[in-house]
Amino acid sequence: MAATRAATLVGGDGIAGGDVCLVIIDPQNDFHDGGSLAVPGADDDTKRTAAFLEKHADRIDTVLVTLDSHQTRHIANPSFWEKPDDAAARPLPFTVIGSKALADGAWRARDPALRDWAKSYVAALEAGGRFALVVWPEHCILGTEGHAVRSPLKEALAAWSRSRNKDVAYLLKGMNNKTEMYSCFKAEVELDDDATTKLNAPLIASLAAHKAVVCCGQAKSHCVNYSVRDMVAAWPAGTPLSNLVLLKDATSPVVSFEKAAADFEAEMAAAGVTVTSTDAF
Repeated sequence: MAATRAATLVGGDGIAGGDVCLVIIDPQNDFHDGGSLAVPGADDDTKRTAAFLEKHADRIDTVLVTLDSHQTRHIANPSFWEKPDDAAARPLPFTVIGSKALADGAWRARDPALRDWAKSYVAALEAGGRFALVVWPEHCILGTEGHAVRSPLKEALAAWSRSRNKDVAYLLKGMNNKTEMYSCFKAEVELDDDATTKLNAPLIASLAAHKAVVCCGQAKSHCVNYSVRDMVAAWPAGTPLSNLVLLKDATSPVVSFEKAAADFEAEMAAAGVTVTSTDAF
């Protein structure tokens, strides 16, 4: 399996500062009602985000939209895995695959060339302490309707682009099949042969050059959570962390990860991030 780029920035007019930068994390159909990995509340979040963009269009100088972007044969998808004694078997969505399961022979990578990597990857995730490997339903597969931006945000983005005569910047993430990328700024396990899996500190610095960087999207427990945490960790010295804003009513958690979302929100407020609502901004 050849390494591919994990994050690719498309469009935009140069992220070089300004008044407000709106960062919308993974506002895609598969995370909304009817999608393969639907997040309860995502549709209302997206409506509020679209209204926020319309209300503040004159102040928003930059819009960055991240797009979870996968192949079918991704390490967190069922088709990556098989049972050693049943090559046709696939793990059900939401199966957790840990080092013990691999050592015991419960699962293995279907591609023999990736079996050692799979063991190393799962061990690295566990050592990192953020996540175990969860096998997700196939979602945001490139070229599918599930990968597309949800309406009415899609229309609001086009209206902003026309009115401001600017391009929306899109950041594709998760394109390397060998690692997960919850944060839009770096992969969970960085790869030596793919520089885009490493922390994108220059992009964070460009965002921080705005007077406010406003974040929302899906999901509060995962991709919004760790994207904002990575921004906090790499925020330029001398720039107030209060310039980083979380719209708490424009993001929701994955089912059964509500505590992770609540902890994230509380910890960001304690760190100095501005946590507010779309109406109160």
